Amino acid sequence: MKRIMMVLVLVLLLGGIALGQQTKRTKMGWLICVAAEDVLYARQLAGQGDKKAFYKMVLESGKCNILKPGLEVYVMESRSREGLVKIRMKGEVETAWTDSAALE
Repeated sequence: MKRIMMVLVLVLLLGGIALGQQTKRTKMGWLICVAAEDVLYARQLAGQGDKKAFYKMVLESGKCNILKPGLEVYVMESRSREGLVKIRMKGEVETAWTDSAALE
């Protein structure tokens, strides 16, 4: 009986958390990377105007990609000082980092 009560409490808590978290939509053309540091590094490369290194980072390294527009995502974590958010696409378990401006 005690175990059933614990399971019920857990279900209610998780259900309440899920209902409270709203999804956002992605904008066109933003970078998405597995690690936050890779987004920051790619920003630095772009700021230096080194297109070749930036494209290597995005296309060849496998660490980053271009975010598709209109995807429904959850914000899992935020680094507001750096302007970064960790997102999870609806229906997926993996997370990745992008610019906070990449979300509507």
